[in-house]
Formats: sequence, C-alpha cells, structure tokens
Amino acid sequence: MPRIPSDRAKQAISVSTDECPGKSKCPVGANCFAERARDAASTANVVVVNIALYGAHIASSGNILPEHKIVIFDEAHQLESSLSDAVGIQLTNGRVSSFASSVRRVIADPMVTNRLEELGLRFSGAIGPHVGNRLQRPLPSNIVENMSLIRIEVATLINALRELKTDNEPTQQRIYRAQTQGTRLTESLDIALGSFEGYVAYVEGSEERPILRITPLHIGEVLATNVWNEHTAVLTSATVPHSMPERVGLPLDGTEVLTVDSPFDYEKNSILYCSRFFPEVKSPEYKEFLYDEMEALMTAAGGRTLALFTSNAALYAAIDAMRERVPFPILGPKDYPRQTLIDMFIEDESACIFASQGFFQGVDFPGRTLSLVILDKLPFPTPTDPLLEARRDAVGRDKSFGEIDLPMAATSLAQAAGRLIRTDTDRGVVAVFDSRLATAKYKWTLINAMPPMNKTRERPVVEQFLRDITQD
Repeated sequence: MPRIPSDRAKQAISVSTDECPGKSKCPVGANCFAERARDAASTANVVVVNIALYGAHIASSGNILPEHKIVIFDEAHQLESSLSDAVGIQLTNGRVSSFASSVRRVIADPMVTNRLEELGLRFSGAIGPHVGNRLQRPLPSNIVENMSLIRIEVATLINALRELKTDNEPTQQRIYRAQTQGTRLTESLDIALGSFEGYVAYVEGSEERPILRITPLHIGEVLATNVWNEHTAVLTSATVPHSMPERVGLPLDGTEVLTVDSPFDYEKNSILYCSRFFPEVKSPEYKEFLYDEMEALMTAAGGRTLALFTSNAALYAAIDAMRERVPFPILGPKDYPRQTLIDMFIEDESACIFASQGFFQGVDFPGRTLSLVILDKLPFPTPTDPLLEARRDAVGRDKSFGEIDLPMAATSLAQAAGRLIRTDTDRGVVAVFDSRLATAKYKWTLINAMPPMNKTRERPVVEQFLRDITQD
C-alpha cells in the first residue's frame, strides 16, 4: 500500500475479534481472509504465526490454530512479555462505547445506550488518576462499582439483542456481532470483578484514555498447562536470558539446552567501544560528551549509523542536536513510518536512523548500510513499570535485580548489538556510552550476553577502524 490507512479507516472496514461471530454466522465467512487462513492451516503440515497470535490461541483455550504436536518459538526471549499481553485482559471506555455503537446499529432507539455510555465515561474517570500505577486487591471501590454497573447494563442490552427477530440477513449479522462483542466484554468484566488470583491489575495509557489491564503475574503456569504439557516445544533465540526457563515455567526434567556457535568472526570484524572514563550518565557533562562522541564516530563512519536511545526525550534531543553537527540525513520516528525509515536508510548509504526500543530488534541491515550502532545508555527496564514491580515483589527485592532487571537489560543490549553483523562480510562498531558497562559489578553478565567483539576504550582506534571500513 502506498500509505498506511488511518485507524478510523481501518475500523470502518474491519471487524475486531470482540465482534466476530464466527464463520458459520457470518454471510462472508467463507470469503473472510482470516477464515480462509484458518482453513488452509487446518490442512497444512507447517503453520507460521507470530507469538502474539499464538498467545491469542492460548487465551481462546486452543480455538484459533489447528491441532499440532510441535511448536517452535523463534525469538523466544520475547515469550514472557508477548504472552503476558495476550492472555491478560484490558478494559477501557473505548470497549464500552464500541459495544454501545454496535447496539445502536440494530436498535433504533438512540437513547438505549445512554446509560451505558455514561457509565463508560465514569469508569474512565475512576481509573484515570491511577495511570502508571499498580492496583492492589481488592480494587478501589469506585472502580468496582462502575464495573458492576457496566456489567448489569451490558447484560440488559445482550438480552434485548437476543429478543430481536429479523429476516434481513445484514441486520442479523449486526445483531450477532453486537452479541459477541457484549459477551466478550462481560467475560472481561467478570475476570476484573473476581479475585483474579495470580494476576496483576494496573492502569496504563494517559489520564484522558486510561486502560485497566489485568495480566498474569507469571506466565509459567499458563504455558505449562497449554504448551509444555501438551506439545513438544523448541525455543530458539540468539539471546536467551539465563532466567528464561524459570520465568516461562519450563520443567527441569525433559528440557534440553543446546548452544550453537555463530558463524561470524566478531573479533575480527567488530569492535565494542566503551570506557570507565566516560562521564556518568546522570552527570551534567554527559549530554555534551555524548554528542561530541557521536559526531566524531558518525563522521568517521560516513553516516551509516543506527543510534538507539532508552527514552524518547533523549532520542528527540539527540536528533535536534546532531542535525546541527553532522551533514548526514538523520531519520527519526516522528518524520516517517517505520517501514519508510527502513527503506530510506537502505537506499541512502550516508543516512542514519535515530530510534528507541522499537529498533533494538526486528530490523536487518546487512552490508555497507550499517557500520555503527550507538547506545546512549544501558537498556534497563523502567523501574516504575507496574507489572515488573509486582514481579520484583514476587521474587523478593533482594533478588529481583539479578532475576528480572539484569537479564532483561542483557537481552535488550545483546539484541541491539546484534543489529550490526548480519553476514560474514559485515564490519562495524557498537559504541555504548554508559560507563557502567566498564565499571559495574555486573558488567560481565552484560558483556558475555553480547557477541564476542574485540574491545577498546580508545576513540582513535574506533575512528580509524570506521574510516577503513568506509574507504573499502
């Protein structure tokens, strides 16, 4: 497609999973691309899906994908975070108002959903002040009260939908969709109103558009029940954190670990640049130091840089600063969609991408396109993330850094460094401008998670190496 459709346009021509009544109740079920894909999958020997869809399969009690004996999870380091999202629930005013809109399409009385829409707004107002925070059980009384009232109103509307009779097929399909949407909203409300033992409740989004999420504290039990006890599983990744088997509930008995060496000569073709003499990342002089270093290395590389930042504030400040300092095109996420950024970067050898966590993995730039990967700081997870806070509490604060934060940082760092060498002829530098990589007690946990690159603390060595690559 020449351009990405707007969210409104996509909503106008698509049906969400909450609305889909199923192939047998839909007049276009036989031609639906999703249903055709499921039919094809049912006769295939190999079915390829992403982890999010497999998570949806688990959440649906196995009703999406066909029966299978073996499941292979590539990029298995994403398993915990991806499945946590998929098997949890989310409640928003948007879900409530969407159901109300579906009801109004089949019930002529425009007043029929007024009460529900009012309750949706009140629910949003109740959870809005809690954005960014974990909610303790029992949930605050005003949130519980609003969800209970919404639950009653939704049930009333579902009953009204069931009483509707029509011979008009399109109208009947709209009734089915509204019933399905209401039923799934009810199921989510029932979970939220229950004890949800083993789950964490928290609010994310913005105060204007808050989202109540209820997510498993640990996905190990979910995976044990639905995957490890049912299928032969293979988990692969170039960056498997040491804590992953425990985090995803892999049984000790019957689990075999295999390490395969990389075919790339990292020591010859790449350099890891960091120094204990870098200023601390919180020091006043750090920002100017960072920009000076970036200017020197980007100039030596002739552009061809992927600069990765741990916060959006640091990202956009660096874009503004470096556009004043270097002559190379600097492409940022505010300027172009993701795929356009990638295409422009590949087409112009001097171009540079400045990005955040979304580019730490899942992008591939072999050849002369990329010679320099920059990280401004070590990519530790956000300390205030409500779900991670709950998981830290569960393992104990004395062990949480080593079992949760450090493995996540090591995996993210290794993934970022892995953007550099993608073929056996690629050459380049990974520069980490965080002195903790050279000084912290945990430094070797991070370094050993990365590819075995040659290491230096001398900028002239790095500049000469980059100039040599550029001239070849």
